[in-house]
Amino acid sequence: MSSPQENTKVERVVEAIEGLTVAVAANVHDDGDTHGSKFEDVIEARKEVSEALHDFLRPALRVVGGTDKQ
Repeated sequence: MSSPQENTKVERVVEAIEGLTVAVAANVHDDGDTHGSKFEDVIEARKEVSEALHDFLRPALRVVGGTDKQ
């Protein structure tokens, strides 16, 4: 069973991906005009997805990364 903290991280990733999808769809629907606020929304949405995935994967990255003490 997942912990409440894991569920929160999954929800954040899902919401971030939904936000990116909406921002990209709105940008495409705007006939490719990337000079408006919609383009900035896509950049912000991509940043949120990146941060959410980084937080979600952080425990796994620590295990995989490890330390090289030789």
